[in-house]
Amino acid sequence: MGCLMLLMLLTACYGPQRRQMLALLDEADSLNRAYAQLPSDTLLRQAADFFDRHGTPNEQVRAHYLLGCAYRDMGEAPRAIDCYLDGAAHADTAAADCDFRLLGCVYSQMANQYYNQLLLSNEIQARKQAHYYAELAGDTLGFISSLNLLAGTYILQNKSDSAETMIKRVMALYEENGFLQRSLQSSTMLMHLLIDQPSRQPELKALIDRYDAQCELFDDHHELPPSKRQYYYYKGKYFESVGQLDSAEYYYRKVNRPGMSYVSLDPMYRGLLSVFQKRHQPDSIAKYAQLFCQANDSSIIIKDQEITAQMSASYNYYRIENESRTNEARAYRMWLWLVASIVAFAVFIAFAVFSFNVYRKKHKEREARLKREHLQVERRQQMLYLQKEEELQSLHQQDLDRLTQDYKGKQDSLRLAYEQEKARLEITHQQELDALRERQQKKQCELNARKQIIDIIEQELEQTKKKAEEYRSKYSQSLPVIADLEERILLLEQQLEQATSERDLGANLERSVEYTSSEIVSKIKQTLSHAQNKMSKRDVHELVKTTARFYPQLVNDLNTIQNISQKKMCVCILTALHVSPGDIARLLDVSPSVVSNCKSELNEKLFKEGKAGTLQINLSKRYRFFPCLPLPNT
Repeated sequence: MGCLMLLMLLTACYGPQRRQMLALLDEADSLNRAYAQLPSDTLLRQAADFFDRHGTPNEQVRAHYLLGCAYRDMGEAPRAIDCYLDGAAHADTAAADCDFRLLGCVYSQMANQYYNQLLLSNEIQARKQAHYYAELAGDTLGFISSLNLLAGTYILQNKSDSAETMIKRVMALYEENGFLQRSLQSSTMLMHLLIDQPSRQPELKALIDRYDAQCELFDDHHELPPSKRQYYYYKGKYFESVGQLDSAEYYYRKVNRPGMSYVSLDPMYRGLLSVFQKRHQPDSIAKYAQLFCQANDSSIIIKDQEITAQMSASYNYYRIENESRTNEARAYRMWLWLVASIVAFAVFIAFAVFSFNVYRKKHKEREARLKREHLQVERRQQMLYLQKEEELQSLHQQDLDRLTQDYKGKQDSLRLAYEQEKARLEITHQQELDALRERQQKKQCELNARKQIIDIIEQELEQTKKKAEEYRSKYSQSLPVIADLEERILLLEQQLEQATSERDLGANLERSVEYTSSEIVSKIKQTLSHAQNKMSKRDVHELVKTTARFYPQLVNDLNTIQNISQKKMCVCILTALHVSPGDIARLLDVSPSVVSNCKSELNEKLFKEGKAGTLQINLSKRYRFFPCLPLPNT
């Protein structure tokens, strides 16, 4: 009896409000079916809150679905998706009266919002759910349409095989259920997949002929409406593939219509450009190449602007309102916390006063006992402390003696190894310096001998030229003596050129020997012999400075390169010194790929070659870095 009275009371209280909310949902549903703008979300949000507390699962799904449609019309995609997800969560799919048709609509609208946000993977999942619930509801058209839209999404994801299979299934289902015109419209998606497959042109031709013969969208002049003229592009593409360029141009031009968007202009210009390229008409190629580029760029810009504006409009308002709600909730929690704190503080004060009075009574009795216990414990702790301290001091002294002995032994071993390694390196370094000095002396002797030969050849050449001039001044006609003298002059000039070249070669060799025996190059050689050592910033600077003294032209050319660093200059110099790329990377503490990129860039800037492998040869040729003088031990 009491339960019945309570039910009657609740019905009397919520009956009028329930009828009002149901009327609101009916009105919103009518507007939504008529593709009209839904009213503000305020009333629909109240309806959703009401049915969440007092409605059936079907009513809850319907309320959240219509609230999501309102947010959809307001351009707030995330909030719309949240409402669709809430509606799907309230559905009781195990119930006999579950509205599967409405649930399919929920997932269909959710998929549309995911598509608008370019969330294709989420869209696919939502389309599959819409397809599943449309099938359960017996909604044949919705069932097939979900598959058709799913195929379009697969095309956007470049899953051509899956899309083709699904489109063929959609066309078969449309025809089985008497929707021939919808099947023909779906066939244009299959045409899109077949136009770039030459081996399947007969299938494309069959689809085109069937569309021309059975489509009811053609008017009395066999023309399609503006929204369906993309079909002419597929037809033109077919005629182009079979070599009928006049027909292809005719159908490409039929794609055009007044007020055509840049997205639609893009394929038309692409097709016309391809036709004129095959005809080898330069003027038309230039014209349509420019138009195609403009249409392509403009369509990309417009798409980016639309997506950016849509995403911004979708998320900004949602973020601001969430922040407002969060702040309100935080203020309310702070107020509750403050009230609870005041009450708790008052209770604590009362409890503290009571506890203090009890404590004060027992404190004096406990104080004397604690003092006695404390003195006893203090004596025991003091005795234990003295014993532990003596034991720890003994153990500490033993460990200290053992560690001191180990340290001294290891220190002596390291000192001995260091002295031996230092002596070995000094001997090796001295031997290499002696060898370089000996080679330098030999080259100097050879250079002096070449200089003497050059002086003798120059003197003889000068004397021969004077004799030839004397004979020419004395005799007006050519004599055999003058001819011999001229031949002798040519021979002497060739010998002088050869001797000068050998002298320059000797000078370059001498310079290379002196450069490789310099302090910084010797230091680099020692650094290479230790795998863990690297070049410091001071070493890099000193290497560049020393190279500028011996090879000023190389350093000047490197300085002409814009924004070049000393580390890049060091890569070039070490390459000229025949240091391997791996050792260069270790010396400069960079990765081998950085060294390879630097060598490619330097070779491009200095020698107009874009590869790294020829940099060493080019440096040797231009700046006389001889391969006969590499760094020792590299």
